[in-house]
Amino acid sequence: MAGLAAFENPQKLIDRAISARREADSAAKVFFKADSFRRIREYERGTGYTIEKLRMVRTFPDTIEERLTDAINNTRNAFDQIIFAACDAIRKPTKDGHFPWACSRTDLDDWRLQNKKTGKETVPREFWDVIRAHQPYPRNDANTEGDTFIRTMAMFANRKHTIGIEVGCNVSETTIGCVHFDRVAAGIIPMPRWDPKRKEIELGRWRGQAYLGGKSEVSFYVAFDSSAPDELTRYAAPDAVGLFAEKAQMVLNDIKDTAKALGVR
Repeated sequence: MAGLAAFENPQKLIDRAISARREADSAAKVFFKADSFRRIREYERGTGYTIEKLRMVRTFPDTIEERLTDAINNTRNAFDQIIFAACDAIRKPTKDGHFPWACSRTDLDDWRLQNKKTGKETVPREFWDVIRAHQPYPRNDANTEGDTFIRTMAMFANRKHTIGIEVGCNVSETTIGCVHFDRVAAGIIPMPRWDPKRKEIELGRWRGQAYLGGKSEVSFYVAFDSSAPDELTRYAAPDAVGLFAEKAQMVLNDIKDTAKALGVR
């Protein structure tokens, strides 16, 4: 497929990624609005404590992880397809087109855009400047430019298994009211923290008899699990996936505009 029509394939992949991400986000909103969490009280035999908890009582839908995985994979493939399309558009077809993700600007220039030893172009020279502008490498102590988040997402997307996700939780405010202890040997009101393995928050514990009132202001979201790099755990998973797809769209638009400037129609 020659000319600007070559860019239709990566555009389809990006569109599919955006659609899959949207479906995952919609499913998550339905789950978090429903009666998926319940305040319960349990007796802990080993310690003798009665524990007040907020627990997730419904199974997290598999479709959310499935659709986010689809979105990430389609976006990863779109980046590579952009290079194939760029080569086809200017009639320099390649059989081994890959987006030039790099470790640094030097790595990009010396090895990812061309082979330093042979001088062979890996990406057509016509597109070097636009790719450099997107800085497809992470920042580090010796490198003050780069896009660490997008580079990390690209590495994460290259994993060969399903992207792991779990429920994340923010506790913005906790109000403890109407706490009545009667013949209580010990009482503890902890700082509420979400336990992703047990899928619950401990609100308070005591020995004896007590009533724990008040409430905790909590918000739930879809998070990457502990297998994800630290750089990604700062984001809700759908947000991170959305930013990855947005970057692919930006690169596609810029590469396509460069092709147009070269006279491609």
